[in-house]
Amino acid sequence: MRSSPRKFETEEELYAAALRALMRRAHSIHEMRDYLTRRADDADLVSRVVAKLRERAYLDDARYALDYARTHAQSRRQGRSALHVSSGLVGFPTGISKLPSTQSSPRPTSPA
Repeated sequence: MRSSPRKFETEEELYAAALRALMRRAHSIHEMRDYLTRRADDADLVSRVVAKLRERAYLDDARYALDYARTHAQSRRQGRSALHVSSGLVGFPTGISKLPSTQSSPRPTSPA
């Protein structure tokens, strides 16, 4: 069984933990808030760290949503309805299906 995550008490420690998580992969604001909440008892501390990450553009839900949709549409061959369902699991509102098309541009044809 997995032990509970280490709890951080200062903003600097929690911010460093957030940066380490972002080095592994991108996170939505919802995911990062959940991640930090498990690592700090002070909700105000979590809010300050999330605000600092957003201010420095390390967290951007619009950019993350586009990357998430593009990656899942291309690598997993998922359509809009599958993306719609899976996007709710990472904390996006159900409007992700209104994103621009994630299909790649047409392939150039070779001269015959």
